[in-house]
Amino acid sequence: MPPCLSWILWPAPCAPALLDPGARDVDLLVVHDPRESAALRVWCAGLALRGVGDGAHVPLALGAIGAAPPELEARADEALRLPDVASLARTRVRLRAEGDLTPRAPARARVFDLVRGDATLRSRAIATRADGAAALHVAFATDLHLAAIWDAVADAIARHAPDLAVRFLHPRTHLDRLVATLNARAARGALDALVLGGDLVDHVYQHPRARVSGHLAESNVPALIEALASLRVPSFAIPGNHDFRLHPWRPRTYGLDELGIPRERTPALLRRAGLWDPFPFRPLDLDALRTRERSGRSGLAQHLLHVAPATDGTASLGSLDLVFASTGRDLLPRWRSLEPGRLALLARALPTTWSHPDLEGLHDTQIAAIENALAAAATAGRGAALFLHAPLLHPPERGRVEDRIERLAPPHGDDLEARVAFERRLRRSGLRRGVFFRNPAPLVRTILAARTPLAVFSGHVHRGHGMDLDRSGGALRSLPFGALRSDSGRIALLAAPSLGQTDVRGEEAPGYLVARFEAGALATTSRHDIASDKAT
Repeated sequence: MPPCLSWILWPAPCAPALLDPGARDVDLLVVHDPRESAALRVWCAGLALRGVGDGAHVPLALGAIGAAPPELEARADEALRLPDVASLARTRVRLRAEGDLTPRAPARARVFDLVRGDATLRSRAIATRADGAAALHVAFATDLHLAAIWDAVADAIARHAPDLAVRFLHPRTHLDRLVATLNARAARGALDALVLGGDLVDHVYQHPRARVSGHLAESNVPALIEALASLRVPSFAIPGNHDFRLHPWRPRTYGLDELGIPRERTPALLRRAGLWDPFPFRPLDLDALRTRERSGRSGLAQHLLHVAPATDGTASLGSLDLVFASTGRDLLPRWRSLEPGRLALLARALPTTWSHPDLEGLHDTQIAAIENALAAAATAGRGAALFLHAPLLHPPERGRVEDRIERLAPPHGDDLEARVAFERRLRRSGLRRGVFFRNPAPLVRTILAARTPLAVFSGHVHRGHGMDLDRSGGALRSLPFGALRSDSGRIALLAAPSLGQTDVRGEEAPGYLVARFEAGALATTSRHDIASDKAT
């Protein structure tokens, strides 16, 4: 890579360029040193596509090079605001594929790496789809919690407690199984895309703050990109609260029972492996909640530079618009950002915040963007699927949602007092913990007013559950995944299980969802156990 080029910011592994059937033009958003613009043309002349899985080489002919238009910059707006990017020049590079990009039947999609010679510049950055699909299948996997520390724990189990190996829920193993399983679905034409719903990594960097300088190689992000490298359908990702967290807890402070290790056996195992120290608490343990690097750069920087350059946005997949919105960081360290009227609600949430942390929530600008995206889908005659990390409601651990909340009736007024009163009523149900904290009322109002079929997907709480929301009266009821629909009268709310871990009480196996959409409306959903891939 020549010194003139800093980065191809978009497309990215989890924010690909989706080409319509028959299209061959590819736009790139490139950031580079403005003093070296002349060398950029030479560098671009060597770009090509390489098919994921089939290795097909497709040359790219250089077309126009010029200033990046606002609509292209919008695809990477958050990455463009990073300190190490903001001072660079932004250029649109238009390329034309000189070869066949058509998916090979029965596969519905085809994915390409962006390469120069033998070097992969952006893995899985370009995707094409077949025309005329009767239905769309979208997989949703969340809470991967990928981290190098789990490799160390796996090694400790193999050496010191081999009887626990079959119980250990290794996040990397689960992600590898997911990719293999989804590739098999894609090969038989039963999958169009994957959405990753946050907590992709358990923490950004592999080591404590004192041992980290901020380089990509020190982070858990390369392992995520490597694990996804062979996936043969386009993938999209939103961040969760863990994707902002910079550093790991000490092994003794982890709840390894979420990974299948009995709590009573954890101390002895970690001591034998040399991963334990005698101190129940160290002040540096709080570094695990840091979301700003010493330089001031956001903890999400590695995600924005290497996974997806924006957390919010939309992507059109045939008759369906995918709408993405980040629910932010852990709320507790961000309490100063709260409006005073919400501080009492935060105080009421403190008893459960360790096991079920609330997230910052949706800002007014995000609510407006979601409203605009749903309106655009309706105008175009497409359905919509909204993806969040933290849910609106924590799925009930026992019983049905209607036993706690009969209906969602957000206030008509837009003042803070009315919003907080609504949030207080929801909090009394016991189902507002481990959720997005700010602005549930405007979101409910927005989705109830949507004029298009709508399904809302979330994760974070490591529990799978389906809820049906009546558009006309706001009535709620729990339903099996397979019975959920989205149409003119119903909105589907789907909480997915964790892929990388399980519920802390061990009541639910790690897994993922596969949703089938017909004419943009959710037709059915299945939950899959990652260990067996059995649908439930």
